[in-house]
Amino acid sequence: VSGPTHCPINLCAVSCNIDASDILVFTSACEILQSCIEEYNNISPELLEIMLVAILPAQKVENPMLYRVIATVLQTVSPIIMGTLTSIMSSILIGPGNRFQGKLSEIADDVYALIYELHLISPTLMQGILPSLAAQLRCEDDATRSKVVQLLSKVYLTEGATYHDDFPQYFRDFIGRMNDALPSIRNDLID
Repeated sequence: VSGPTHCPINLCAVSCNIDASDILVFTSACEILQSCIEEYNNISPELLEIMLVAILPAQKVENPMLYRVIATVLQTVSPIIMGTLTSIMSSILIGPGNRFQGKLSEIADDVYALIYELHLISPTLMQGILPSLAAQLRCEDDATRSKVVQLLSKVYLTEGATYHDDFPQYFRDFIGRMNDALPSIRNDLID
């Protein structure tokens, strides 16, 4: 067995149905997955993609205990996964517009909802995502700019959020959309 791709919980985490009343199983699942990631001090893109799919809104509803396991682990290992997460999100948000396959395709289809979940789970994870979102705020595509403004409006307005203080350059990019050519985007900022 080599590397975090082969973590024993890798395939188990995708299909497990943890009983909400079994705290021991929940705790064990968290500890095993966290230990795998911490032991290698790294995470493979494949394993992170599996984890990200588990926190998509549809999966959150379908298997809330798996969501809780993954959210708990992501909070704990956020510094370790930052580089891999940044790479995955950059390829989706500002990549060359590739057709994604497999888990990456599922993530790309619901990327803005996923980013909001990541923000709720661990605001630290936004550090690597905000630069890509700021780049999207300056893109030519009106629909993309609109989606990013709507997402960032929710993120910046979350109680206790300090992104505007922690990353003022990205907040300025966001506020700069007040001068957007599209009136609906300007309205999204004040709604």
